[in-house]
Amino acid sequence: MLRFIFLALALALPHANEVAAQDGAVRRTVVGTVLDSTGAVMPKVEVTVTTVDRRVTVHTDTEGRFEVGEAGRGLATIAVIAQGFAPAVMTEVTGERPVVIQLQPARIEEHVEVASVGRAHVTSTATRTAAALIEVPQTIDIVGADILEQQAATSLGDALRNVAGVSPNLGEGRRDQFLIRGFSAQTDTLLDGTRDDAPYYRDVATVDRIEVLKGPAAALFGRGSSGGVINRVLKSPRFDRPIADASMAVGSLGTRRLTADVGRSLNDVLSFRAVAAAEDSTSYRDSYFLQRVTAAPSILWTGASTSALIQAEVLQDRRLPDRGIPSVAGRPADVPRATFYGFAADDFIDTNVASTGLRLEHRTARGWLLRQVVRLGLYDTSFSNTAATGTSRVNGVWQVSRQQYNAEQSQQNLFSQTEVVFERRAAGMQHQVLGGVELGTQRRTTLRFTGFAPPVALVDPQPTRPTYSTTAATYNRFDGTTVGTYVQDQIAFGTHWKALAGIRADRFAQHLDDRRPDNLDLARTDITWSPRAGLVFQPTTHSSLYTSVSRSSQPSGDGLSLALNTAELKPESTRNLEAGAKVEAFGARAIATISVFRLDRSNIKTTDPVDPTRLVLVGQQRTDGVEVALDGRIGRRLRAQGGFAWLDARVLRSNTISSGVRIEGNRPGLVPARSGQVWLQYELTARVAVAGGLTRQGLRYTSNDNLVQLPAYTRADAAVTYSLRRLQLAVNVRNLLGTTFYETASSNFQILPGTPRDVVFTVRVGR
Repeated sequence: MLRFIFLALALALPHANEVAAQDGAVRRTVVGTVLDSTGAVMPKVEVTVTTVDRRVTVHTDTEGRFEVGEAGRGLATIAVIAQGFAPAVMTEVTGERPVVIQLQPARIEEHVEVASVGRAHVTSTATRTAAALIEVPQTIDIVGADILEQQAATSLGDALRNVAGVSPNLGEGRRDQFLIRGFSAQTDTLLDGTRDDAPYYRDVATVDRIEVLKGPAAALFGRGSSGGVINRVLKSPRFDRPIADASMAVGSLGTRRLTADVGRSLNDVLSFRAVAAAEDSTSYRDSYFLQRVTAAPSILWTGASTSALIQAEVLQDRRLPDRGIPSVAGRPADVPRATFYGFAADDFIDTNVASTGLRLEHRTARGWLLRQVVRLGLYDTSFSNTAATGTSRVNGVWQVSRQQYNAEQSQQNLFSQTEVVFERRAAGMQHQVLGGVELGTQRRTTLRFTGFAPPVALVDPQPTRPTYSTTAATYNRFDGTTVGTYVQDQIAFGTHWKALAGIRADRFAQHLDDRRPDNLDLARTDITWSPRAGLVFQPTTHSSLYTSVSRSSQPSGDGLSLALNTAELKPESTRNLEAGAKVEAFGARAIATISVFRLDRSNIKTTDPVDPTRLVLVGQQRTDGVEVALDGRIGRRLRAQGGFAWLDARVLRSNTISSGVRIEGNRPGLVPARSGQVWLQYELTARVAVAGGLTRQGLRYTSNDNLVQLPAYTRADAAVTYSLRRLQLAVNVRNLLGTTFYETASSNFQILPGTPRDVVFTVRVGR
């Protein structure tokens, strides 16, 4: 991957010089004025003027004026970035006359997508403010809607295949579940910066981008986040252009999908948008089906100093829970990849999600930003799930033992975030201070029955109907209440230095109401502190070196459940030490990152050697790693995104015995030592683009006992698109070479085979 990055740099820089040489326009001066939405001048605002051979950044004077002499050859692009306002861009500026640029209020974490200006790499997840990636002392990867479209991605799993260091977990065949840097992120999913930790499958049609902040993020988002957080940022209304897009996709393995995205501004202050998708698909797995509908309407109002955004997301998802195939003798069973060991006539999972959020922002006369976010999420799931639990040889014939359980689960999340952001110069340093209070209540009700499923033959199984129980194995209601306060200071001092410091205090009250005859109610309350600090040195405008340290805590009730042997235990804790470098290249249209880190999780629950029914907090797990990533445009025609992760992950200390094996010293399940991916898109002509990529996963174990291996594999994908005005035709070929591989697992006997070659045809209108 390092060779790829440097080779791309070497190839593109001469090309950029060639383009500049071909443009013989005379260097000129660009002048203008920046105003706010009321017409008042905007002093001390950052203005960037970019031409084919030069990029200059200046600030407006006290009268809102700016001037760039010797701006460069050719037409110029002007970008204006001001705290609390939407980024403004003016293209094809000749410089023959002064320009006037007027800014509009916007969400402070608004994503900037201006490739020609060099601010395309901006995150809202890392700091809760609009921050350039190059200035963030932590690793963050962003998967944008353009990549998702090129790859015909439909699921969160498809999207996160583009992020090095993230591994999929099968999640019992009924939810999104991932590991980040070797640690489970099952409850570390966010929606626009608020907790979205219910167990369900998410569609990506509604998202503008997905941001993965690696390392503990509790200083901003509270409990959990050992390896990082996954933040989905929904598509929101825009004022710059109307939106009217639709697509239809069909695939050789049964994909059938429709999407639509419409929106426009109703006047100067009001804009709406609605995104929707519907799918009715099958797959290469026997009996599998997926029926899904999702929609995300939103409306944005922007006044002179106040803005309001209302967003909603609804999802109905019904599918067959698929737990894959079992293992035999430490390897996935040698059976056809379509073989299904559940009971398709009864198995199902039915999920309904409704989430709505309100974001209010007001900028005071002193320049302070006040923000109030409220989000309510309702999640209901019912399922019946039959799956393999083991293999054995009986009378010379291999058999598969199975389990069955069915459940109904409902969850409600209500969160309120009240924040203030202001800038102040003190002691010769510029400070951007964020302070906030988060209040949250979460309730989950679970009713579960455990049945019995007869064993079946390993080869050509003929499943019989399971026996269903009428006595509840689990019937409880969990209530969790969060009170969190946090403060963060982003500091700029000297010419080249920046720092980030923050801390959050949380009080998490947990209560489990057992509604079975046993009536074993449990409760505990944890108070935790989560600090974070980082230092950034920028030798140039487009490069940085950084180091950081962060901590997080994971209470026993983090997953909205308590047990008799966990209710008395204090939170587990995680510490991340990280250093790295970031470089913007190719006119700041691309960013390359390398990071080195040590991630330690301590006080992990493990079996008490004196009493196996109890747990004690003496476990420890560590990941030492190196990650490399590249994202952006290389020249005018090539778009690249790639990454590589080397992870040395170990269970350093544990008393736990799994499958008769002590896991201490083992490698955590589903974490390869080496993994990586690359995706390239090249525009052959104005109408034709070709794309392709490789995904590499090293050898993994299905679980911490390291008894079953998933072989290493390399998967190739390709795509071709043809555009004609508002019509675009695309062909995606997944697993181009037909490689046999295994995607992930949930246990030693629940392994998901990877997809065979699949061809997906897509027709889009409106691009």
